[in-house]
Amino acid sequence: METVLRIVQSIPSKNAEPFKKWLAEVGAERIEEVNDPEIAIQRAIYNYRAKGHDDKWIQKRMQSVLNRKGLTSEWQRRGGSRMVSNTHCCMWSHAGCDGVDCKLTAVSLPWI
Repeated sequence: METVLRIVQSIPSKNAEPFKKWLAEVGAERIEEVNDPEIAIQRAIYNYRAKGHDDKWIQKRMQSVLNRKGLTSEWQRRGGSRMVSNTHCCMWSHAGCDGVDCKLTAVSLPWI
């Protein structure tokens, strides 16, 4: 994707100018988000609302992301497999979102 964007930036055409301007705006927004991560959170909330999700769903989704990242980090710290950790965390954290009921029957954790 980066290569495609670089090619577009190098096109010396007036037709490419609106896309180049958009790329510059998006780049500036992402730099602002690096300086203030709350901007990225607000953008995510805005995008979820634009997709038709209600505030309860958005809150649940954002909490599941935080939980998954925390659990994955802890599993990795204790020597768990990254692939297994991410898979299980996704299953657990998305349970209930979009009406999905994920059940895990057996988990092999290396530190137990």
